[in-house]
Amino acid sequence: MLTAMGEFAQARAHLEPVIAFYDPQQHRSLAYTHGQDMGVSCLAWLSWNLQLLGYPDQALRQSQAAIALAQKLEHPFTLAFALGVAGSRIHHFRREDQAAEEITDAAMQLAIKSGFVFYQTMNAWARALPRSRRGRYKRGWHRHARAWPGHAPWARR
Repeated sequence: MLTAMGEFAQARAHLEPVIAFYDPQQHRSLAYTHGQDMGVSCLAWLSWNLQLLGYPDQALRQSQAAIALAQKLEHPFTLAFALGVAGSRIHHFRREDQAAEEITDAAMQLAIKSGFVFYQTMNAWARALPRSRRGRYKRGWHRHARAWPGHAPWARR
């Protein structure tokens, strides 16, 4: 919530102690109770906060840690979250389009395989960003609009 409110330093101050407390062996089962692993979630959101506070290298390290932990846990929804939120978005922030596209493609494959419609939509949007940045706005945003059926009448023109 603090991240969404623009309180990045406060969010960081809350996330770091949770990450320090988190024990993958002890807390792993909570992903099945709550739908997502909290250690991965905290690492992912910390990566965003660090990026937005102006620490892109630290953000990338936390993003990579979130993905690595999610892969170890073998919890598909958590991995879809890590790839989409921590992985591709951090590379988007850094304007590393090739890395963002590679991670987004992996996230999309997982979302399709697992039937995660929300992440399919989110990744379709993420696929459009690099294309639009490369000056292929119309094609990029048409792809974006297809990710949001019924919500983008401007794309049907």
